[in-house]
Amino acid sequence: MLVEYSMAAPGVGQSSDCQADDQAEAKPMNAEASKLQALRDALEPAVLTPAEDLLGLILPADARQQSEEPSVAAEATGMDEDEAPASEKSQSASPDFGQYRFGGFCVRSCDASGLAASSLQQVILLTESNMKVFYKRSPWGWDRRKKKQEMTHRSARYVLVCDEEADEIAAFCHFRFEFDDEDEPERPVLYCYELQVHPNYQRKGLGRHLMGLLDALALRFGLPCTMLTVFKRNTAARRFYEAIGYGLDATDPSLWGNRASYHILSKAMTGSGGSSERAVQDFLSCLCALRS
Repeated sequence: MLVEYSMAAPGVGQSSDCQADDQAEAKPMNAEASKLQALRDALEPAVLTPAEDLLGLILPADARQQSEEPSVAAEATGMDEDEAPASEKSQSASPDFGQYRFGGFCVRSCDASGLAASSLQQVILLTESNMKVFYKRSPWGWDRRKKKQEMTHRSARYVLVCDEEADEIAAFCHFRFEFDDEDEPERPVLYCYELQVHPNYQRKGLGRHLMGLLDALALRFGLPCTMLTVFKRNTAARRFYEAIGYGLDATDPSLWGNRASYHILSKAMTGSGGSSERAVQDFLSCLCALRS
């Protein structure tokens, strides 16, 4: 999915005279190049934001403090008291700009390089446990080495939900800021690569909570939609995504007469009559109750 491009400013490392000459000789961009540049410009703020700062951009100030009343927070976010967002135990000693916690859980954001070796192992094993059967039934097959490469890509971002008492990751999402299509990009999007919840923590609202954070991030950066890929055989996941507002994207293979083992889904964040914006605001308002 990822379209590689450089964020470096034009002319870096050149003298001002060279830059002037280049600009004088430069030809006007054609329509395709102009469109691609506009997509790059739209993605740039999100791509350049450090992963550990992402939650701090969307969370109300009160939600970034350590909660002393977990029951209120759990009720506000629609979760049980023993279920909530998380960060790694080693990171939860004190609050910082990009994390929050309540109950026995803590939530934080990071990129792949910010994952401790033990955490990386946990997210890969959890993905394998939940998804291997679906991969093996698809033309792709299951390849742990390739999955690890995907999950440690330099563009990979994570939100981790960790059980501090058990010292384990209860749920996580892997996402990236990129174009909607590698060959013919039309939109800058937030693409959810993985949403995984440990079996011991399922049906507690963690998946919905993580997807709410992704919606808020997409809206914060002005991206038109969030996207994801789901196996057709994974009916439980498909029902979940449909329940939170996802539908077939215009790029879905089935709409073009192609048979595939998966669907491409998307959820409009802008131009949707304000419904997504209101849902995100309601979600973030719930997080304010962490300190109420």
